[in-house]
Amino acid sequence: DDTLSRVAAPAFELRLAGLGTFGSRGRVRALWAGVEKTDALVHLQTKIETACARAGLPAEGRKFHPHVTLARCKNVPEAPAVEFVATYGGFDLPAIPVDGFTLYSSHMGRSGAIYTAEAVYPLEN
Repeated sequence: DDTLSRVAAPAFELRLAGLGTFGSRGRVRALWAGVEKTDALVHLQTKIETACARAGLPAEGRKFHPHVTLARCKNVPEAPAVEFVATYGGFDLPAIPVDGFTLYSSHMGRSGAIYTAEAVYPLEN
């Protein structure tokens, strides 16, 4: 918590861009809206990753893929999901102001993960 409170980065805007899915073996696990990978977003992600490493946390092994999860899926075949993405993925929304970031914890519950906001960190205006 103390390490993340020292992350200094400017506030910025982000844009959602397109839809996609995560999954494997012809099955979809999640539907997501993409987030444009701007310099400001990558700068913030790098600073957070560095702060976490300094705190002794292991690095994230997966490549940074900014997105907003819209739905978790169970046993959904790939074909209808691909059709949904093709039909609705061309949306255009206004930019979203980002003036801070939040540390979440997650715990598995009976109906899936439960996310709890543990701390909020403001960005510089």
